[in-house]
Amino acid sequence: MVRHKKHHGLRLRSLFLWHRYFGLAAAAFVLLLASTGLLLNHTADLRLDQREVATEWLLNWYGLSASAVVAAYPVHNHWISQAGERIYWDARELSGLRAPLRGAVATADAVLAADAEHLLLLTPGGEVIEQLGAAQGAPVNIEALGLLDGRVAARSTAGVYLSDADLFTWEAHDGAHVTWASAAPPPAALRDELARAHRGAGLSLERVVLDLHSGRLFGAYGVWLMDAAALLMILLALTGVWHWAQRKRR
Repeated sequence: MVRHKKHHGLRLRSLFLWHRYFGLAAAAFVLLLASTGLLLNHTADLRLDQREVATEWLLNWYGLSASAVVAAYPVHNHWISQAGERIYWDARELSGLRAPLRGAVATADAVLAADAEHLLLLTPGGEVIEQLGAAQGAPVNIEALGLLDGRVAARSTAGVYLSDADLFTWEAHDGAHVTWASAAPPPAALRDELARAHRGAGLSLERVVLDLHSGRLFGAYGVWLMDAAALLMILLALTGVWHWAQRKRR
């Protein structure tokens, strides 16, 4: 009887040690899953889906590289540029235009930028006033923008058109004496800002936290690692219940 109790005690002690080892191994995963789970539960409050990642090594880990600046136009001491498929006012992404950027010009009190189908009217500070398209009488299939005596000219596949002072009407023009906007190399500091902005665009903090929660941040092996962690926590629960039941029997 004594020998049986001694053997039973050694088995319980061994089980307890294994339970403790499981607990230590699972603790890091529990903390990771709990903390990332809390963050994901409050995505809207923390605006995780709106916060873009700018950390260099993390962008490299995701394989995100910056696209070169395709075209850049100086306007009122600012720049309207295209990097990849995005259009920027300085380093701020500009909505209302689609690549490719066809040109940008500055009048005395406004700025106009164009893609193939739209003109975007902005303040000298870069605030969008209005988007002009075929419905507003603007030319389509735009290839370039220019200026003639303070009036905006647009060259399209159908010919050259010159606007009135208020951009309400456009009339055909022969294109003579129009100063067409030409792209120029942006300053190095702006190129660096655009590279950072373009690399981070599309990679939200929510995506990173979600990938960390699921293990996908570490690739296919990360998913298997999280599966192993889940099995470890199941073993932890089972050995805990078994240990409690054996102690209760004693």
